[in-house]
Amino acid sequence: MASNVTPAASPSDGMPLSDFLARLTIKDEERDGWLAKCPGHDDSKASLRITVSEESGKVLLKCRAGCDNEHIMTAMGL
Repeated sequence: MASNVTPAASPSDGMPLSDFLARLTIKDEERDGWLAKCPGHDDSKASLRITVSEESGKVLLKCRAGCDNEHIMTAMGL
């Protein structure tokens, strides 16, 4: 599921990706995205996968523990 964050730096396009990532505890950067502690639950390891769609440019979130994107975004204050 895509979030309302874009990799663009323009405020009219949404929050810049760098600002979004700064709100998370990034544990690992991979060639196609990032692994972070999920703010949606008490995460003892990096279970949140963040990628950017090559087709749409939208940020994609996937919590391996099962948190839905709405819950993650609310926990981030977004």
